[in-house]
Amino acid sequence: MITAVLLAAGRSSRMGAARDSKLLLPWGDGKESLVVGTVRKLQSSGIDHIVAVTGHRADEVGAAIASTGVEIVLNPEYVDGLSTSIAVGVRAAPDGSTGYLFALADMPNVAADTINRMCSALAARPTAIVAPVSNGRRGNPVLFSSDFRQQLLSLSGDRGASGLLTRYAGSVVEVEVDDEGIFADVDTAQDYRKLRNS
Repeated sequence: MITAVLLAAGRSSRMGAARDSKLLLPWGDGKESLVVGTVRKLQSSGIDHIVAVTGHRADEVGAAIASTGVEIVLNPEYVDGLSTSIAVGVRAAPDGSTGYLFALADMPNVAADTINRMCSALAARPTAIVAPVSNGRRGNPVLFSSDFRQQLLSLSGDRGASGLLTRYAGSVVEVEVDDEGIFADVDTAQDYRKLRNS
């Protein structure tokens, strides 16, 4: 069972005047929000379970995604950095999860096929860390075998799990994809306008 941990707790500090509402901005045809767009993409893949970790504006983000049926958990310590949301998500994952896919809530353009190919790579090598690569660059999301559960729970600060890919380089499996969505996150108002219209 692969659990996707949707990291949706951040403060959107690089969005300027829109920083308080990035994940709640209209997406697609405007009927749903950015964060819902990301959830829908995960749901269109072969992921078994989704845990959405909320923090900043948790009530509104939670209300936005409630209709999708995903599990929602609160990270009360989200101001202490991304590592705290990773830990909350891992702890909330169902027993029996064989891997954790860490998906950023502001990256709604990752292809479902990319996620499925990553899951297949983990099935072939169950103790791996799987990263998508395009034109020699690694992107997101990243899929960790449950063998790394303790290391994920031991992270600190706001750097996320990127350091584990360096520390355990021999365990990293790169999946070559033709998917610019693995690099496309909504950090600024310009990013938002560009990606929504793409």
